[in-house]
Amino acid sequence: MSDMATWWDVANSEIAKSLLGSALGAFAGAWTAQFIAERSKNDADNLKEFRAANVAATIAFGVTDAILNLKQQLTAPLIAQYEAGKSEFLLHLEYGCRNEIYEFHADLQEIPPIDVPIAQLQKIVLEDITAPTRAIALTNVVFRMGLLLNKSIGDRNALTEEFRQNGVDPGQFYGLRTRQGGDLRYLNSLEGIGVYCDSLIHFSKMLGNDLVVYGKSVKSRLPKRLRRQAKGVTSVNFSKSADMLPDPAQFQSWEESFIESKKQSGFGLESIFRGRKHKDNRGTSGANSA
Repeated sequence: MSDMATWWDVANSEIAKSLLGSALGAFAGAWTAQFIAERSKNDADNLKEFRAANVAATIAFGVTDAILNLKQQLTAPLIAQYEAGKSEFLLHLEYGCRNEIYEFHADLQEIPPIDVPIAQLQKIVLEDITAPTRAIALTNVVFRMGLLLNKSIGDRNALTEEFRQNGVDPGQFYGLRTRQGGDLRYLNSLEGIGVYCDSLIHFSKMLGNDLVVYGKSVKSRLPKRLRRQAKGVTSVNFSKSADMLPDPAQFQSWEESFIESKKQSGFGLESIFRGRKHKDNRGTSGANSA
């Protein structure tokens, strides 16, 4: 009993109380310091995440703008001229004199391949930020559409060089079928250019919009003291090129493959792939694929 009393006296002594208070104070101080450090790190990571998302959105919209310019200046007029010439030639075949010499204009100007930083965009979305599921899928679609567009452009440029060297007749140029078959190479390359231009415009624009939404959700988690460092979210208006924007309806099947989760995660609304089968975005154009 005396030993127990001695232990109790020691435990209740001023020295013991002082030591216990110091230990608790040190623990609380260390825990608080660690909490502040972790919170500061999370804030810094969120600021870095916001900036990277903003850069990615800017690049995505830059791709949209570049392909819109390509379509407006080169591909749309080229395709329109080609279709008008084909219609005229078909009318000649139906109503013209068989012995009449038909002169046609084959526009053999080369189209420069696209040179846009899609690879850099893909790296940021896949490696530098925690992007929503649909943004990741869109990034891969944009990357593939870029490859396919350049392949179609390369195929057409090779054919124009062949035609300049060897000449070309209207039936071959317009891809008309005969009993002996038909040369559809130029027709398919031109259709591929049109389809992949539209796909790249639509999907890069959609990706940019998704990244803007994601960037805003990241910015909302920043403390007020850091929001000043988070410059304004990228914003682009393509209304001046509205006539060059493809009809969204042709991409509806792809968009319906994703649904928004009712549960909002820390990184905004997640997209879930529905896993349903859908038609190729190229439709029935007959365009070649890589």
